[in-house]
Amino acid sequence: MKNITKILLILILANINLFAEFKNGDGSPQNPYEIWTLEDLIKVSDFPDKHFIQKANIRKPLTKPLCYDWKYPFTGSYNGNGFLINLNIVNTDTVYATRDALFALVMGNAVIKNVVTVGSVKGGHAAGIASGVMNNIFHAQDSGVRIINNINNAKIEGILNCAGIVAEWCSVGIIDNNINNGTVIGDSNAWVISGIIASMGGKNKFTISNNINNGTLIDNSNNNTSCCNAIHARGTSGILGLSHNGDIESVLFFNNVNNGVILMNGNAIPPRIKKGISNDY
Repeated sequence: MKNITKILLILILANINLFAEFKNGDGSPQNPYEIWTLEDLIKVSDFPDKHFIQKANIRKPLTKPLCYDWKYPFTGSYNGNGFLINLNIVNTDTVYATRDALFALVMGNAVIKNVVTVGSVKGGHAAGIASGVMNNIFHAQDSGVRIINNINNAKIEGILNCAGIVAEWCSVGIIDNNINNGTVIGDSNAWVISGIIASMGGKNKFTISNNINNGTLIDNSNNNTSCCNAIHARGTSGILGLSHNGDIESVLFFNNVNNGVILMNGNAIPPRIKKGISNDY
């Protein structure tokens, strides 16, 4: 009987500990969980629908994207509070379209704001803040994702879509007042390279506003084949790389600036598209 009691006590304490992973906060919008360390940051994937606020620079590198599982995408809110997050994400898988960024998958009514990333990301759909924002497929009823006031200083290297902020956007929502300072490099088979958003898909109404690309964009691709009913062939742009399967007229696009240099180093025939702001504007 004593052994059974001990086992029950252990299980109860384990469950209490599960829901007390963070030192402060309860995960609500009014009292978000506080992120102080890399260990705290990694735990975000276990609570993808909760709310978080960062309280210190995280210099120990994050090596795996947050919220990678399609069943548990990030749908809460993350306030980076202007503190740094050091990324060292390297995915060399060339078979699968991997999702490589601070957040792998973002859906619902998620908010990611005031994040500052440094370091580097290398992978399939690669970006500094979010790899995939995918509401139109799974959460069409939601009002949309908001990616606002983020700064990417990390070097981004992509096999497919690659961008400073978001690799692939398929959602309603807002991407506003973000800055990319990082170098963005597309390899020899890259699809789209951009400072802010690489690829935009779906018939979604969303706003792209007040974003700035200061980073150098390097297009090494020898691939100029159109994909996914693309409006334009693959290429490189300072703000929005490519629109496909969508209605570009539904997008509000204003006050975006490209200050970055675009280098076209590939040998695609015909040459790939190069635009300062967007392939669609």
